[in-house]
Amino acid sequence: MRLTAANTALVLDSTADVPAERLPANARVVPLYVRFDDASYRDGVDISPDDFYARLAGAAELPTTSQPTPGDFRAVYEELGSSYERIYSLQLSSTLSGTFASAQAAAETLPGDAVRVIDTRTVSAAVTLLMLAIERRLARGTTDDEIDALVADFQARHRILFTVDTLEYLARGGRIGRAAALAGNLLQVKPTQV
Repeated sequence: MRLTAANTALVLDSTADVPAERLPANARVVPLYVRFDDASYRDGVDISPDDFYARLAGAAELPTTSQPTPGDFRAVYEELGSSYERIYSLQLSSTLSGTFASAQAAAETLPGDAVRVIDTRTVSAAVTLLMLAIERRLARGTTDDEIDALVADFQARHRILFTVDTLEYLARGGRIGRAAALAGNLLQVKPTQV
């Protein structure tokens, strides 16, 4: 089957952080859940990034997140399935979240093999970059094999570089010790992770 943007849809989870203006017409975002105290919010739907960071600054305890349910993914797959022959579902790394497992469980409940769930093995903007690369292939016409090769190449070659503005949340979350956070903040060290 020749795949194009007219017959192929893309599904991301909200960790991809894709700007709304960059989301193609054939793409949908399934939100993760963010929990502050006893309240649960759908990421990007019930709570915006600005609201999240405002609440984070004043929170006594760090928020937690949880993956979308298989039902959340199934509802999106069913909606798209009425208009598209193929659905590529690009999820954040399965080593970081159960989101991939939820997407896969939802796909397995649907008849046929129209939904292909991909463990991107990455997070955030890198998922968006992969989505945009697939979208470019769809614009010229492509095949499942070509998309599989693109994904494999991406997984083998991509790297993410990020820095943090403060070490406070790494310390509060137990990722680094309090002494390391204090020393890093005093020295204005901004660690980089690749």
